[in-house]
Amino acid sequence: MSQTKLEEIIVLFKKRHIELNPPATMEAVRKIEAQYRITLPQEYVSFITTVGNGGILPDSSGQRHLWQPAIPAQDFDPAMYVHQVFGMFGADIQRIKLLCENGTMRSVVDRFGEEVQTEVVDEEHFQATVDVAPSPPFFAWVFTFGGKIHIIEPEEVATKMGEMAGWL
Repeated sequence: MSQTKLEEIIVLFKKRHIELNPPATMEAVRKIEAQYRITLPQEYVSFITTVGNGGILPDSSGQRHLWQPAIPAQDFDPAMYVHQVFGMFGADIQRIKLLCENGTMRSVVDRFGEEVQTEVVDEEHFQATVDVAPSPPFFAWVFTFGGKIHIIEPEEVATKMGEMAGWL
């Protein structure tokens, strides 16, 4: 993309009250490309490294919406985020200990990833320690195992699960 075209875009964005985040670095772009094994189109790379990397965009009604950066913050791990958040409930992430029957291991690994911390409790159970948002969808996930998975810590999360089960 030519410098003239980029300058025209910047003027147009200012005219339409589009606020942009600072441009991404080329290093950040290359890191994302390597991480996801993709090559972003050169014009797009020119835009996000020269004009801006996300920002605030007004819609046709004048409402302003957050336009997320194309290149996420360096400390953001999408895979970890998916394992921690259930059903778009982004409550505060907490470290939760689960007592699980051995037959649930595959489901626990599917939900929390291969790096999930587990330890043997006895011949029939293991304990999983997970960092997760204790939200209604998380409690629903635990409930689907029909008592084969129990929240054991923190106590207030286990109590909340018990209260939710009492509603049935």
